[in-house]
Amino acid sequence: MRPIRVISLVFCCLFSAGLQAQGAQLGSGFFVSTNGHVLTNYHVIKGCSRVQIGTTNLAMREGSVIATDEQNDLALIATNNTPTSIGQFRATTAKIGENSWAFGFPLAGLLARSGNFTGGIVSAAAGVGNDSRMLQITTPVQPGNSGGPLLDQAGNIIGVVVAKLDAISVAAVINDLPQNVNFAIKGGIAADFLEANGVNPVFASSTKPLEQVEVAERAKSFTVQIGCEQQTQQQRVAAVPTQAAPATNANTNASLENRVTDFVITMERLSSSPLSSAVQPLSNMYEATVDYYGKHFSRDEVIADKARYFTRWPERTYSIIPGSLKVDCDPATRFCTAEGTLQFSVRNQTRQVDGTATFTYGLNDLGNRFLIHTELGAVLERRTTTQ
Repeated sequence: MRPIRVISLVFCCLFSAGLQAQGAQLGSGFFVSTNGHVLTNYHVIKGCSRVQIGTTNLAMREGSVIATDEQNDLALIATNNTPTSIGQFRATTAKIGENSWAFGFPLAGLLARSGNFTGGIVSAAAGVGNDSRMLQITTPVQPGNSGGPLLDQAGNIIGVVVAKLDAISVAAVINDLPQNVNFAIKGGIAADFLEANGVNPVFASSTKPLEQVEVAERAKSFTVQIGCEQQTQQQRVAAVPTQAAPATNANTNASLENRVTDFVITMERLSSSPLSSAVQPLSNMYEATVDYYGKHFSRDEVIADKARYFTRWPERTYSIIPGSLKVDCDPATRFCTAEGTLQFSVRNQTRQVDGTATFTYGLNDLGNRFLIHTELGAVLERRTTTQ
């Protein structure tokens, strides 16, 4: 019997629609109050040391993250901007088959700086794994659209753009290329988040259909680009106070082992994240060939297997048992091993499985990141409950 995966990152078959660059990432957002509050995705600002907001006609200005909801992938940013227009929410949930439009700043440096407006329909009332927080849409989105508004025919907010299906990874599983499968967080959830954090969402007084050009102009008036500067690994290491004495091999090895510990803990947290959270592409986390649960897999085969697992278990929680994580590194070869025991809980529509499992990672240190060359694990205890 194949063991339940110890670490299975979310978005193995979904890409967040944020655009990440070296030490920075870009996304979209929109004004939700006359005081300059901006709503976006949590994954757009996660790990940022500096956040900037830019409209289509203003230079980038500083912003401050004042509230986050990692589970629903939402974040609220305070700015000194005085917007000429704000997004107004529709009081009712979008229906299957109705038109929907997205505005944002995708593929920065490639597409128009003035923003991008695309249209489609609401194709399903839930996301992957019947996630009721999501809308599935055919409205095209690209990297950089994350956090931008999804609008109805009256130009009112019905959702917050969050993700697109990774067609290539899914094609590796189903031998077919899915098309126009994108997702947005429902507007009602976003409105509740604002209210819970002291910002009263404005609900639209009119549902009168507008011409497409009017919807585009309205969206453009309150949508912003978000720039997020992230500390590089070198900057984080440089920020840590060091002793004046020269580093010994023991000190160097301890620093390496601490980085491995942080890496494994981060993966455990990411694997427990909801659908709408952001993760680094798996192709940047594995070697070209991986010893994967006792078999030699290519990187693409690992990603495909993660996609199958994610589809089977859309809800997952992992927690490393305190004191169980052991890390061993060879400073000469820069190879490290991390092993431990964790508690897990995975669930789909029909079953919930809880238990404990062991995990082992073999890592190759490249200096600024790790690549996984070995991934092993075994279930120690399993309890199954029928839903």
